[in-house]
Amino acid sequence: MDDFTSTSVSRLNIKHTSAVYSFCYDKFRNVLFSGGSDERLSIYDMQANTSIRELRLTQRVSQIMQSKANPNIVLVTTTNRSDQFAIYDQRIPGFDGIKLRFGQIEQETLSRYMRPDFHENGYTVCCGGQAVPKLNFWDLRYIGVYRSPSFSVESHAKTRNLRTLFIPRHNSIVTLTSSRCMNWFDYSIKKDEIVKNLI
Repeated sequence: MDDFTSTSVSRLNIKHTSAVYSFCYDKFRNVLFSGGSDERLSIYDMQANTSIRELRLTQRVSQIMQSKANPNIVLVTTTNRSDQFAIYDQRIPGFDGIKLRFGQIEQETLSRYMRPDFHENGYTVCCGGQAVPKLNFWDLRYIGVYRSPSFSVESHAKTRNLRTLFIPRHNSIVTLTSSRCMNWFDYSIKKDEIVKNLI
């Protein structure tokens, strides 16, 4: 860009040992989350220029996103065959900060290109399936959410949905498939109703 000028470059002393796949910056705490193929989730204090926490997970960390409803909550995605998602609470130190693990059963590891989305309500997560072109949803208010998706929707796509996106302030979802097609879904859910099936 013609109007962009770099005034300085600072090295961050984050000790990842392999490729980094995802970053997430928390502007409220001024910390940077990073994760990658070394299976580490690193939390870096930008003000103090030091690593404040490092967690070794069971698989590659592919995506990290902060809750829009509660900035203390972070959704971490790994490439496991099950329990790919973890809810991390920054207010609690170390591994105790991982308050919930949930996901979908897959025959192979989840692609690092699969990106879920966290609804602005703070309790709904959506992600495509690795093997089949459907959308899985998890309602984090449900006590048994760790067992399986709360409900699923057939997307009528010919290939898997790599990216899901809730449209803010609308009951709509946009998906991007591995064949580079975009799909738009409108839906209607009654307020505070826990959905069991969506057709």
